[in-house]
Amino acid sequence: MKTENVRIGIIGFAREGKSLAEFLLTRLKGYCEITFLDQRTIKSSDRDSRFHYKTGKSYLSTLNSFDIVFRSPGVPFLTKEIQAAKKSGVAISSVTNIFFQEIHTLRQKKNSDYPKIIAVTGTKGKGTTSTLIYNMLKKAGKKAVLAGNIGVPMLDVLSKAKKSEFIVLELSSFQLQDLKHSADVAVLVPVSPDHLDHHKTMAEYVNAKAQLTKTQVKGCRAYCVAGNKLSEKIVSFSAGKKVFVKPESFKLFDSSDLSVPGMHNFENAVLAATVVSDLGIDKAAIASAAKVFKGLSHRLEFVRKVSHSSARVSVFDDSAGTNPITSVAAARAFSIPSIVMIGGVGKVSYAPLRELKKTNASAVVLFGRDGKKARKFIPRHIQVVEAGGKDFSKIVRTALDLSLKLSAELHSEVALLFSPASASFDMFENAYQRGDLFQEFVKKM
Repeated sequence: MKTENVRIGIIGFAREGKSLAEFLLTRLKGYCEITFLDQRTIKSSDRDSRFHYKTGKSYLSTLNSFDIVFRSPGVPFLTKEIQAAKKSGVAISSVTNIFFQEIHTLRQKKNSDYPKIIAVTGTKGKGTTSTLIYNMLKKAGKKAVLAGNIGVPMLDVLSKAKKSEFIVLELSSFQLQDLKHSADVAVLVPVSPDHLDHHKTMAEYVNAKAQLTKTQVKGCRAYCVAGNKLSEKIVSFSAGKKVFVKPESFKLFDSSDLSVPGMHNFENAVLAATVVSDLGIDKAAIASAAKVFKGLSHRLEFVRKVSHSSARVSVFDDSAGTNPITSVAAARAFSIPSIVMIGGVGKVSYAPLRELKKTNASAVVLFGRDGKKARKFIPRHIQVVEAGGKDFSKIVRTALDLSLKLSAELHSEVALLFSPASASFDMFENAYQRGDLFQEFVKKM
């Protein structure tokens, strides 16, 4: 990288992009010209005079004018403008690469293997597994940081990370697609079709995840739960030790010891515990951290109990369940009859919803742009109700009323599960806003 007059393009005017800009200004001592590139309009009140801005539909049209372009995780690496710029000699990088390079450079200076990078990816369960690993390390008294796709920009914690023993990163396929550096520990939660609205093919999606293990060197480790063929395939690319975890053989704690429901959460906890145990962490601390873990927001999160006469409904928010396989896994967590709310912007086929036949789902409430598309995959014995319109409060009311009615008819407690199996962008900014509003409405009802 040049030491002066470096022309830098940052795709994406969001928290991570802003964090990167501040880092680059400091690192390059101001000898750079930084331009934010974003399709959205950026208000004048949000603009900083130290930077330039290019917005609108043609925001990627001038990539060839930069020395280096940093790609936002939300913009696919294979976007034609990015690939054209790369072919013309523009360097393409990312926050992930900068962060890894900073840690590797530090370790070379210290002649040390610490801080160790533990990187977690996969389709669903990344946040839970990353947080469990972090909690287990902290419970044992280790200096650790947690960052990445979990919601904390990596560069925001870089100074703290450099003083830590362990760095736990949750990484999405978009953050991994052009990774060039090795993680000490790669952790693969189950991989299934997802983000096919951004990735051109399933093969591209898997290849993006595989960058985590393909960049590993000897002495590293790669883990996954045995049985998921795509995760096993990705782990097989590692040049390090490959560990295939079998939850049925795990003895440190049982699924009944955990506060979070569902066999998929037990598998996440076993995977995390195995990784941390192999790092030499005290087993008592590992078990303790697993047992007290209450789960993450919008991931099978208990909201409240609703009672009316003889009817009893327990409401759960799983708004982070943005694909059908995840929603089916959430439905499997309940031994009582359940009503599942499904809808939004479909990212993949809804065909996996056929597996609801193996759950205690009694009814499905469809909503949102693509909710109706899911109907043909719902097993025939499951009641289907279409809650049309864009009034989310009415949609939630429909689902809750149906749940109370079903509870009264069955003389049994019922679970209302908000697990949309879809992205949220038809009605909401993101899955977190969707979940927040769901909880807000339920608590008022």
